[in-house]
Amino acid sequence: MKSILKTGRFAPLVFSIMGIVTLFVACAPATYADVEGTIRGTVVDPSGAAVAGAAVKIVNVATNLERDVTSTGDGSFIAPNLPAGNYAVTVSKAGFRTYKQTGIRLESAATFVVSATLEVGEMSATVEVTAAKLQADTTTIQLGGELAAAELKDFPLLNRAWINLQTTLPGVVASNDRFTNNFSTNGSRTQSNNYTVNGTDSNDLPLNTPIANAINPDAIQEVKVVDSTLNPEYGRNSGGTLMVTTKSGTNQFHGSAFEFHNNQHLNARNFFLAPGTAKPVGIYNNYGATLGGPILKNKVFFFVAFDGTKQKSSSNGLFTVPTQAQRNGDFSAFGTTIYDPLTGNANGTG
Repeated sequence: MKSILKTGRFAPLVFSIMGIVTLFVACAPATYADVEGTIRGTVVDPSGAAVAGAAVKIVNVATNLERDVTSTGDGSFIAPNLPAGNYAVTVSKAGFRTYKQTGIRLESAATFVVSATLEVGEMSATVEVTAAKLQADTTTIQLGGELAAAELKDFPLLNRAWINLQTTLPGVVASNDRFTNNFSTNGSRTQSNNYTVNGTDSNDLPLNTPIANAINPDAIQEVKVVDSTLNPEYGRNSGGTLMVTTKSGTNQFHGSAFEFHNNQHLNARNFFLAPGTAKPVGIYNNYGATLGGPILKNKVFFFVAFDGTKQKSSSNGLFTVPTQAQRNGDFSAFGTTIYDPLTGNANGTG
C-alpha cells in the first residue's frame, strides 16, 4: 500500500485564514486576556518616602513602543496589558537623578515589580541598574513552568509538534488514554486541561483536547503551563492551563528556514520482511520558514510563518490468501466437512 500526504500549516498569530496564509500586522503589539503581562512598582526618595507625580516610561526593547504612566500619591504605578518581551523602565522627577532599570524580561500572564529609589540630583544624570537574570513573580501564589523561544529551538520535537513541549514542564506527564496529544498535570485527569493560543480558546469541546496543533515551532515565542493554585482567570478547568504565545514583528528583520528529512534507508529492517525484499518506501519531509520585521519602524510590524509536510510511504505485511486448489473449489486440505449452516448439517447431509 502506498500513500502520499501533503499538508500546509501556517502559525496563527493575530489574523488567520485557515489553510491559506497567516499574517500579523499591527500598529501596536497584540494583547490578549491571559497572555498580557504587567509591570508595576513604587517610587521612593532616599528616605523611603513616596514620590508622587514621577514620570514612568516603559519601553519594549524589540519594538521601541512606549507606555507612559505616572506614580500616584503613594508612589505606586502600574502598566497592565503588556505583551511578553524584554523591557526597560525609566523613572524621572524634577530634583532627582533619572532612574533606569534594564534587563526586564516580562513573561506571559506575569507581573514584574520595579522598586525605584530616586537619588537627589540633576535629571540629566542617570542611575542605571540591571534586573536579575532569575526573575520571580512575587505577586501571585500560582505555580507553573515556562519555555522561552531561545529554549524552544533546541528541543528535539517528534514531527515538530509543539504540543509535546508540555511534557518538559514541571508536574506534567504524557497521556496514556485514548485521547491523543493530551497530558496530566499534577495528577489531574487528562481531559481537565485548558488550551489557549495568544489568549484565544483552543479546545475541542467534546473531547477537551487541543485544536491548534499545527503551529510552526519557530513561530512560538513562549509556552507556559499554570498548574496549581490557579487565579480566577484560569477557572475553566481543574487541571493545567497550557498557554502558547506566538512571535510578532520587531524593529529588526528576523526569520528562519528549516527542512527535516527521513527515509527508509535510515530505518531498521522489518523483522518479517522476506530476505532480498527491499524496504518499503518511507519518505518524510517537514519544511518551513518564518519572517518578521518592521513595516514602519517603531510603529507597524509584520510576522508570517509557514510549515509544510510531505510524506510518501508504503507498507508490507503477512496475509493469508487462497491456494490454487481452493481457487478451483477443492477444500479437502482442510480435513473437515464444509457445509452451509442455513441449509445443511455438520455431517454434510441436507
